[in-house]
Amino acid sequence: MLPNWVVLSLTMACLAAMGLISVVARRHAGSAGSFTLGGARYPAILIGFLLMSEFIGTVASVGTTQTAVKVGLTAA
Repeated sequence: MLPNWVVLSLTMACLAAMGLISVVARRHAGSAGSFTLGGARYPAILIGFLLMSEFIGTVASVGTTQTAVKVGLTAA
């Protein structure tokens, strides 16, 4: 098992990298709208499917893990 400081340092490094990517992307974006949307407009149905996939993916992952803890590894 890794020590806590290794996990914390990797988490901080990931957060710093994401912050750096955001700063660089913001500098190249012409406006706040193009930064948020990436310069494109997406239809509502696509946004709906993306939100639905996030919900279903999370429920499936957590549910499978919970069942594996209760029943055993074969549930996964």
